[in-house]
Amino acid sequence: MTSSVCYDVIRIGSYHVANIYKPPSENTNTLPALPHPSLLVGDFNSHHPDWGYQEPDEDGEMLQDWASGNDYHLIHDSKQRGTFHSARWKCDYSPGLCWVSSVNGRPQPASCTVLKDFPVFCCMTMEHFHQLHSTMLIVI
Repeated sequence: MTSSVCYDVIRIGSYHVANIYKPPSENTNTLPALPHPSLLVGDFNSHHPDWGYQEPDEDGEMLQDWASGNDYHLIHDSKQRGTFHSARWKCDYSPGLCWVSSVNGRPQPASCTVLKDFPVFCCMTMEHFHQLHSTMLIVI
């Protein structure tokens, strides 16, 4: 297993899977370069129309360029609810994203479903707690 401040990588079968947290304004050069097939999932803190925002921000443009340059494809269904609900703006957004690599020039078949009201419990106390981000179910 490889770890850094922004991501953890595990291997499941032939897949390398990275769970990512990219802080706002963090350069995408810190994202892992993984062998294919691979899956990157997590909070990318970036805006782009491809994942439901009205306008791209600099982070979204950099992430989209990084994904294209590294042969990753976004698994996103704009009909689903967002992965984060902003109480301030009273709207759903999708900073949580799922990217799959290509093999032989084709994206890996995958789906991503944003789960509604998925219960989350503290392991120590078994008490339910409120999470800000929705849980994503990824099937590859």
